[in-house]
Order: sequence, then structure tokens, then C-alpha cells
Amino acid sequence: MKKYLRVMFLVILVGAVLGLGGCSNSEEAPNIPEVKTNIKFGTNANFLPVVDAIIPLMEAKGYTIEIANFDDPISIDVATQEGSIDVNYYQHLPYMQKFNSSHNGTLVMVEPYLLAANMGLFSNKHKSTEALPDGATIAIAMDNSNKDRGLRMLRDNGLLTLAKTPAGGAYTLVDIADNPKKFKFVEVDLYQLLRTLDDVDAGAINCTYLITAGKDLSSAICFSKDADQFPNGVVVRGDNKDTQWVKDIMECITSDVCREKIEDHYKGSYKILF
Repeated sequence: MKKYLRVMFLVILVGAVLGLGGCSNSEEAPNIPEVKTNIKFGTNANFLPVVDAIIPLMEAKGYTIEIANFDDPISIDVATQEGSIDVNYYQHLPYMQKFNSSHNGTLVMVEPYLLAANMGLFSNKHKSTEALPDGATIAIAMDNSNKDRGLRMLRDNGLLTLAKTPAGGAYTLVDIADNPKKFKFVEVDLYQLLRTLDDVDAGAINCTYLITAGKDLSSAICFSKDADQFPNGVVVRGDNKDTQWVKDIMECITSDVCREKIEDHYKGSYKILF
């Protein structure tokens, strides 16, 4: 009889433990990832019209968009990498790649790419490349990717000769092999190039900055020939690229609404890629 009671006690005890275990599991909150609906979107004045155009489209999908305007091209990528903003739209692919290599970044440009940026040589003093005098001062971007592109534009338009292979992967002033007109170069912050035009003979400037400043693209004395190598688009950290909120941004920013905004605002300074 005592043996029977001991067996029954063990059966009841095991059942109680299992029952408690079952209750504990059922009371645990399910591990469901939080759905992100608040998006911090970094941009600058040149690309703000496109970002503005997607806000109502994203709001219709249940998102709230907070726009952060940046004046410094490096800080916007740093903020994206560190996570203080979620996404940015302002740069071309080679610029982002340079950032990643120099800052150990993990940024990616989400496909499809959106636009191909044109660059031009603009002047307030001269009407053609032939009119540029010997010893003319040319303003060029100080960042590596846009400096490289400006030098390639001058080369492709017959204004100078560059070394066959750039010393550091991107052309710099030391790679000029022949400078027949003895141009002098001044390296300027990307966002300040337009302001230098009254002080120099010409400047190598991305065309979108001219449109944003209300200037006519016809004032260019020559254009780059490599726009397809400089696509720009939406940039996020690599671990975010496959999230639903990024997919929704891409759906909105490649919509007909945004295409019409781009065509109306940029007036041909970009080639649309989507």
C-alpha cells in the first residue's frame, strides 16, 4: 500500500511540474519583431523635392516620415551608418563606395538605381572651352569621387591629358599628365562650388546643383560623357536592405508621381533609370 501511494505521489508530482511548464510557455509573449513605421529620411536641398513627393505615398501605407536636411555629404552617410537616420537619398554610387572604403561602412544603394547624374563645366565669364584663357582657374570638388569625375570630364572634352591609370583608384591633380593651357585648380567643397563661379574662370559642377539654384543648364560650356557610371539612389545600411519598409520606399520613389516630379523639377539634368 505504501509503495502504491509513493507511485501515485510521483505521478501527481510529475504531472504538476509538466502542467506548470505548459502554463509558463503559454504566458510568454511571442517573439514577434516590431514593425517599423517611423522612418528618418536624410537628404539635402537638391533632392528634397523627390523625398517630399513620396511622403503622402508612404503615409498612405501607414508610415511617418521625418526628414533630416544635411549640408555636409559625409555626415549624412555617417548618420545612416550609425543608425541616427534610417535612409538617405542624395549621392551617386561611387561616392557611397568611397565612403564605405574610407569609413569601414556597410552602406548599400538599393536597386533599381534612380537617376544618372550629369556634370558640366560652368562659367560666368566664358562661353566655350575655346574661350578659356591660358592659366585659367578651374574650381573642382575636393572629395575624391567628384574630383575624379571632374578631371575625367576635362580629359574627355580635350582640355587636358590624364595618366593611363589613376594612382589611388581615382584621378587627382597629381595624375594630370599634360595641361596645355596651364589651368590652375582650386579644390572646393562640393556644396560651395556654385558660389565660386564669380571668382574663378569655370567650375566642374553636378548639374542638379545648377537646377536647384535656378540656373540654366545652357550655361554649361561642356558636359561629362559618363553619366551612366554615376547612378544615384536610395541608400541604407546593409542589414536593412531587405526590410519591408525599404521595399515600400522603393515602390513609392519609383512611382509615376515621383517620375513626374523628377521630370518637372530637374529639367533634364538627370537621366531617369527606372
